[in-house]
Amino acid sequence: MEELSIEGARCVRARRTRGFWRRQFDDAPTPTQRRFDVLFGVVMPVLCFYFDPIVFKGGLVDGGGLYRPHQLYAYTISAVEMVALCTLLFATGRARSRPAALAGMLLAGAAFSLAVGLAILPFSVIGLVFFLAGLLGFVPFLTAFVYLRNGWRAAGAAGRAGVGSPARVGLALVCGFVFALGAPAFVQMSVKSEVAAALADARAGRELSQGRLRTVRMATVATGPAAYDELVWEYHEERHAERRGRLAKAYAEITVGGDIEQRLQLLLD
Repeated sequence: MEELSIEGARCVRARRTRGFWRRQFDDAPTPTQRRFDVLFGVVMPVLCFYFDPIVFKGGLVDGGGLYRPHQLYAYTISAVEMVALCTLLFATGRARSRPAALAGMLLAGAAFSLAVGLAILPFSVIGLVFFLAGLLGFVPFLTAFVYLRNGWRAAGAAGRAGVGSPARVGLALVCGFVFALGAPAFVQMSVKSEVAAALADARAGRELSQGRLRTVRMATVATGPAAYDELVWEYHEERHAERRGRLAKAYAEITVGGDIEQRLQLLLD
């Protein structure tokens, strides 16, 4: 037991003598690094989405955010990345036996988070000057670091595992990368198509099918009512009472009881 403790102490001392960046990308994460990864890879991104004042939701652009059209994509890819990170950090057995795909997914998450951080950097700096909430704008950079570090570790583990040829490992990494970026894009395009079809049905006075209604209601939960503001503006410009009633009814169905008049007043203010 004493020999083991001495050996452990030697490992700790050897680790501390390495440079800062080398320690960050060591093969085995420390408990502190694991807590940091959970905090900035899962907890803080969720809080950023919840308290988001201007990026994907908020009140700057007609009640929406600067990048509201990409809101569902951002939410979906973030969910994929959080699952991949937690799988790598906490799963055991078969879930961790083939980490190449997880490495690709996490590296894609690092690229996406970095892109978000750079896109909102001017607003983050302004927010930092005037409001402490601007600090949240720098979280994507830390999230990108977390995904990059864990993606790097997963790629290294895949290379050392010796499971399959290097070409197969590389292919799995590329597939994970493409899946993480492509699957959320497919989800967004599919939902966008359903929303457009639902709006067309509402304009024509057709009743929405149950399947389509479920899809657009799920989109409303994820992105809020801003996705249907064009229906609100059409209601505002419409002078025919019967058609205004149809638009109001369709809006209430799509947004699960939303009041089109209240939304219109919010947009006009």
